[in-house]
Amino acid sequence: MPSAEHESPVALARADPDFVGALLTHFLGKIPDYDHARPHATDVRVMVPRTYHADSMTVFCDTADRPLFAVVMEVQRGWDITKRRTWKLYVAQLEAEMDVDAALLVYCLDPAIARRYRALFEEGGLCLSLRPLLVTPDGMRS
Repeated sequence: MPSAEHESPVALARADPDFVGALLTHFLGKIPDYDHARPHATDVRVMVPRTYHADSMTVFCDTADRPLFAVVMEVQRGWDITKRRTWKLYVAQLEAEMDVDAALLVYCLDPAIARRYRALFEEGGLCLSLRPLLVTPDGMRS
């Protein structure tokens, strides 16, 4: 059952969307410049189903086969800016389904491509953070 503690800030954010910007500015110091803020629908709907396909997902379990943690593995042979979003989707889905923490392991054949992905995820921003483990063939040699 919703409580006043939960619903009051939600109602304030709906009534004054700039309130959310003020909170972010207070806690983060600075947010990107914007013209206005507006409420957005909170239901997450997929009107046209779409399937995303990770290269590999591995779930590590205890002796009773209960999941302990999980890993999404992707092999990248080239640069694809859309991976900044889709990799988050893979990890979030696996964590929600298994109810465990999940890591992203990216194997890049080209060290230059690995550096580009590393820089892409170091930029951060206000989005959901993801810290992929980027591995190259050179990095696997002992």
